[in-house]
Amino acid sequence: MALHGAALAVHVPDFDAGVERTLNALRSLPDGPVTAIHSDLVPPNIHTDAAGRPVAVLDFGFYTTAGDPAFEAAVTAAVWDMYGPYAQEHTAELTRVFAQELGYAPAVLTVYQAAYLTTYDLFGLDDSDGHFRWCAAVPQHRVQRTGVLITAAR
Repeated sequence: MALHGAALAVHVPDFDAGVERTLNALRSLPDGPVTAIHSDLVPPNIHTDAAGRPVAVLDFGFYTTAGDPAFEAAVTAAVWDMYGPYAQEHTAELTRVFAQELGYAPAVLTVYQAAYLTTYDLFGLDDSDGHFRWCAAVPQHRVQRTGVLITAAR
């Protein structure tokens, strides 16, 4: 949180309050199962066979950890198409599908998406970096869609 929070706070309205809401929401979650969490399940990291069936997950690395598999679903929904023109719509739809198909509460996925922004190491310190722009925009998009600033987290 301390690494790039100040830089992100310049670009996200009501940032510190969002951080506090995110932390409170995380504290209120019940304990869940613990499994290996990849945290970067995006198309380039999923190897498929000729029929398009997933056969391997690649690039376990610096953000791999142990945790609730709902966190994995939440992060995957958020980062699957982070830079595309329909990224917001894809995040909303994947979050909905993962909640429905995997049985996760949508509110839990939203909290974990906020936590991802809380703990992820931004690649740059200003809006010249694509990942930084995404981290700064996600909270504002969430406010527009839900009226909740819970995702404004560092």
